[in-house]
This record gives sequence, structure tokens and C-alpha cells, in this order.
Amino acid sequence: MSFKIGLWNVHSFQDGGCRIRGLEQASFLSKHDLDIVALIEVRRNNSQISDLELDLFADYSDNFSSKKRQTDLEYFANILESDFRFTPYYDDFGIAIFSKYKILHFASERIETNAIGGARCVYMATIQLNPNNQKHEQKETNEQNQKQKEGEEYETIDVFGTHLDHIKEQSRLVQMRIIWKFIKKNKRSKKYVLLGDFNCLSSSDHYPKEEWDRITEVRLDNSWEKPKCSLYNYITKKGFFDTWEYRNPKIRKNQGTCRFNTRIDYVFASKSLVTQNEKSQVVGYEKVETNLSDHHLIIVKFQNYKNSEQN
Repeated sequence: MSFKIGLWNVHSFQDGGCRIRGLEQASFLSKHDLDIVALIEVRRNNSQISDLELDLFADYSDNFSSKKRQTDLEYFANILESDFRFTPYYDDFGIAIFSKYKILHFASERIETNAIGGARCVYMATIQLNPNNQKHEQKETNEQNQKQKEGEEYETIDVFGTHLDHIKEQSRLVQMRIIWKFIKKNKRSKKYVLLGDFNCLSSSDHYPKEEWDRITEVRLDNSWEKPKCSLYNYITKKGFFDTWEYRNPKIRKNQGTCRFNTRIDYVFASKSLVTQNEKSQVVGYEKVETNLSDHHLIIVKFQNYKNSEQN
């Protein structure tokens, strides 16, 4: 079976000009038929979608009543026909995961360091890849119950999500070391992904000198440090595969994912999720450009082969 994972920093449901675009963002995501979606920079309890948009929402969800005020995350869950989990950096601001498949287990941890950019967090969601029961609310059929009685189990994947400090590479490295301990402690499957807005660069993107100079100037103008690649190297040395680099090893072109035209949003995958029996399981990688946020949508498609023996 195949499944698609989306990653998007939705900028507090705003576009780059800080105009509220929450409903449009949810509609945009629904058109890409994603099985799992990780959202960055979301708010849990407030709703920024205006009353004037509520009637339009019914066009996307049969389960929605325009008279019922919902949070933005509930809007997204209805439009995407997904279950979701949320974990905060602080108060009601944080990151969330949506899944059309059943979320079997969820854990999270708040990361408090001395980073100037403030606290961060990480979550882990164990998701059951059941092709016969994609909708999370759908009841199991008699056939599915019989298969489970016979001992057949559906495969699972672990999805780890985070958003790291935007100011200093050293702060990101400290946060990532905490996340690595969290991963080792909580992972339940050999197949897992680590995704999010890492605010780091990769030397494998081969920025030309003039582009690197431009990035340096932008960072200094924002009182950030000069661009570095230490965090990316740390993650890949832990055995993670950069799905963009793995899928496109010969392409030497910047794949900027944010308003500064740098690639800082990544979907990393474990070896068991990348390849099996010399078959690539990363069968698609797409950057969908949009002006609905200050980041673009990343979509990775996996072809899952059962019973992997790789680590």
C-alpha cells in the first residue's frame, strides 16, 4: 500500500502578510488527499476563521454545523476527515498531527532550554496503516475482525514531529539531542519519520556563493547567526535519510520551503521506511508552492512493503 505524508508550517493560520487564511489553508490541504499531515505553528483553542466563512465550511464537511463555533484545529480535522493530536510549545501555540488512519499511541515532551527563541516541543504518534479502514471514525468490518482474530496485524509507523529554534544553531543542536533521546525511548516501529521545521540548512542543497551570501545577509538583518549546517549533519549521522535528497540525488537546485527561499522544512525517514529488498519506498516528493502561508507544503509519498527486517 502507499500513503502520503504532508508537512506545512501554517504560520498561525496566516499568510506572509499576516492575513487570516485558515479556511483556505484547510481547503488547500484537502485537495491533496493526504493520509497524514503535520502542521507547524498552530493554535489550539482560539478560532481565527471569521463568522462569514462558517457557511462556506459546510461545503467541505457533511459533519459541520455553521452554528457551532469550533477551534481552527477542529475545522482542519473536519475538512481533512482526520483525527488529530496537538502539543504546545507554550500556552495554546504549538504543533499538530492529523491522520486518516487510527492513531494508536501518542506521546509528547516540552523542550525547555536556554534558547533565545523560547521553549519547543516534540511529539510521537504511532499510526496503524490499515488500507481497509482509512477513515479514523470508520467501524471495522466483519472481515477485518476475522483477520485480527486470525492473528494478522496491520503495520504501524511512528511519526515524530517538531519545530526547532529559529535563531541559533547551537540551540537547535541542544534541542535535537533531547529529541534524539525522546525518539530512542518512544519509538515502537522500525519504520519511522522525523519531520518539521528545523530552521537549519543542508550543504547538500549546493547553494551558489551569491545565494549563500544573500542568506547570510538576511540572517544578519534579522539578528540571527550566519548560516550553518551542523544540525542537518547531526540528524543524518543518526541514520535518518533526507527524503528529498534520497529521491533526487542528482538535482543540484535550491528547493526553498519558506519566504527566505531556503530549505528548512524536512521529512527524514528511517532506513526501513526508505528502502526494502533493494526497492525504494520513497516514491514521490513534491514541494507545492503557495501564498497561503510563509512556507510551502511538502508532500512525501511512500510505498510500504510489509515485514521489513531492516533497522
